[in-house]
Amino acid sequence: REVMAELGRALLTGPGILAFKKMYADTAIVDRVSKTFWQIIDEQHARGEAKGDHYAKPGSNDRVWNVQEKLAIRDPDAFVDYYRNDFLALIAT
Repeated sequence: REVMAELGRALLTGPGILAFKKMYADTAIVDRVSKTFWQIIDEQHARGEAKGDHYAKPGSNDRVWNVQEKLAIRDPDAFVDYYRNDFLALIAT
């Protein structure tokens, strides 16, 4: 309960951001998922479908719609390994 209260305080009345050290014991899964995300972005660019963000000037960043679904279809094992993280579940609760 104390952890949940602190997370709530940080997000609701505090700085609005959380930082975790060693959230993943093995960061290989983060690298694997990042590689897949970058592949999806590169493919969007190659098709001329690059999506930006509403809040930044065009070309300054990228957006992938339905990225979780796309990761789950492309690499189901990576999807499960990445999103089954206890800290991620705690933050999303």
